[in-house]
Amino acid sequence: MKTIAVLSAIVCTIAVMGVDTMSTDFTSPESAKAWVLDGSPNKMPALKYGYDAEKKVFVVNNDENKRACFKCRGQYLDAKKGDVIHVSFEVCGEGEVYVTYECFNGSKWICMGNWSKKFQLKPEWTKFEADLVVKDGKLPTTKVMMDFGVMGSANMMIRSYSAAKAAK
Repeated sequence: MKTIAVLSAIVCTIAVMGVDTMSTDFTSPESAKAWVLDGSPNKMPALKYGYDAEKKVFVVNNDENKRACFKCRGQYLDAKKGDVIHVSFEVCGEGEVYVTYECFNGSKWICMGNWSKKFQLKPEWTKFEADLVVKDGKLPTTKVMMDFGVMGSANMMIRSYSAAKAAK
């Protein structure tokens, strides 16, 4: 499999402005670069991930039997406590995948979201959807950053991901 390695660590300046929707279609290597591994790949040497240019998907092969989380750096949704974030993504594979979010107050990280949804992967392409309710941490939440990942030993391909603040 030909993959282009996704940057495992980046220095990022958090945008002051958020948006109401975000999406990634993984049709190019550039579209996958926003998704970065949370933590050091040195702690998970058997974890393989990156962009597959032939299939136009983001691939995660995790034989570590540990959680592997990917964060969408640089794309933040405007959100406050009580808002509902609707997440939709199309994946295939084996094992378990999850979606969650991280809370920010301006550019300051304040906490992980307490709402995480898990799904059992299937060999065929499957569209999953989840509604995540935003919480506050030590400070009020003003925006969220979306995350997805695999639980334990899992192999997956993801070809689309979107998140939007649900209308009230």
